[in-house]
Amino acid sequence: YVDTPQDVHPPHCHLSPPPASPNCSRCTCSTMGHHGNVREELHWTGLSVERPLASPRRFPCCCRSANIANTLVKAIADAPNAVTLGIASRSIESAKRWGAERAVPKAYGSYRALAFVLAVSLSRHSQQLKNPPWRAEEMLEDDEIDAVYIPLPTSLHLEWVVKTAQAGKHVLVEKPDAVNSAELETMLAACAKNKVQFMDSVMWMHNSRNGPLKAAIDSLGATRRVVSSFTFAGGPDFFKDNIRVRNDGTGDPLGCLGDLGWYNTRACLFAMGYKKPKWASAHAHANAAGVSMALTATLGYDDCLCSFDCGFETFGRNWLEVAGDTGVINVTGFTSGGPGKDNNSFVVTRGGAGGGEEVVQTDQSLSNQARMVEHFSKIVLSGESALEPRWARISLMTQQVVDALQTSWQQDGKKILL
Repeated sequence: YVDTPQDVHPPHCHLSPPPASPNCSRCTCSTMGHHGNVREELHWTGLSVERPLASPRRFPCCCRSANIANTLVKAIADAPNAVTLGIASRSIESAKRWGAERAVPKAYGSYRALAFVLAVSLSRHSQQLKNPPWRAEEMLEDDEIDAVYIPLPTSLHLEWVVKTAQAGKHVLVEKPDAVNSAELETMLAACAKNKVQFMDSVMWMHNSRNGPLKAAIDSLGATRRVVSSFTFAGGPDFFKDNIRVRNDGTGDPLGCLGDLGWYNTRACLFAMGYKKPKWASAHAHANAAGVSMALTATLGYDDCLCSFDCGFETFGRNWLEVAGDTGVINVTGFTSGGPGKDNNSFVVTRGGAGGGEEVVQTDQSLSNQARMVEHFSKIVLSGESALEPRWARISLMTQQVVDALQTSWQQDGKKILL
């Protein structure tokens, strides 16, 4: 994959409704969507985090193209405990040029650095660097780097998460976390053994509304239904050769289930207090490679049914509904959020005497992505005692449910017990 940069389309991070044209198979992408055909060079950014009155730490990120690196650099600049450290590319000249335009002090041009497709670093400011800038070296062997963000195709996560953990670097990985639970368990074991933090890049998990949202869910009595939708229209070029429609060892074989349904699955688990469902069932449209293009799913609990649809075949939809005994909650754009109250709101409709509709707004000064970087960096900077194993547990439960849904749709909707 890294030797064939003609298709450098990264997983869609879906922080907002998708743009009009997510169809490019060779493009620069940001975490907000797809923005047209541009240069073929791959870029990897390294970002740094500083600890006040103490030695700083570094967090590298691997990115597949210029715009996603630009978005990440902005998010890290917005986070109060991070600065940009370096950029890696298949070409050291390209890395130097990109970094010079953005005052990024370090560049990497080696093959192993390139195999990372986005590196963000928690490191010191450029004037404090012990080594001269613009050197080509392998990121995992750089002792100025403390953590790595890995948004490689899912089929490459196992290799690079394990290598990153074995190098003693903390791991922020793009979803879906792995091809299956067995791979993820190997990744998590490597992180635990090497005492490094594991977190997946589900950015809405860091939105300020989540606390009030869960409190509102719990206030409605027993949760009876959780329903969500997350879709965008791919288009002919997308369906022809996008990473997310490939199952050849260089793409994302979970298709729309991994790319979009990961968010829906996490939303269901969030609403249910991270209780694992008892069974799962799904039906899907799949392409000739056996990759899901559109999918409907049902997750069964004793007293609740959760359902969602996700896919690349329809106009963009992004919403969540949670219904309980005494009311219902609606969230428009449940994966999105950012500065300002209007971007982080939800609506609670209650029945009975004194009921009615209430708009709940929460404010935040940073984007979800910057809040995620800030939180991850805080963990890394705080040392081994501050590691948060809950992120690994949540990721594994999400992966197990996704595995069951994948098995179900491949068996014509068979109910899979969890």
